[in-house]
Amino acid sequence: MRRRFGPELRLFGGVNWQAALAGPAALDVFLRSEVRPVLEEGGMVPYLDDTVRVYMPYDTFCAYRARLDALVAEVCA
Repeated sequence: MRRRFGPELRLFGGVNWQAALAGPAALDVFLRSEVRPVLEEGGMVPYLDDTVRVYMPYDTFCAYRARLDALVAEVCA
């Protein structure tokens, strides 16, 4: 979408909940390949694309938040 509409497009979400549910390694790959490039361009508020599901363990959600927070701190520092 960014390629089509340009850098003025503001994005919210973008983190696939299935990548978070798949575990830390899969989430790291997703964050590095899909979220980081858009976050570096600016105009993105990253969070899960869907609501947290009842079958997502709390530990998994906490790991997702910790990794996302670290990425945002690194890119936006």
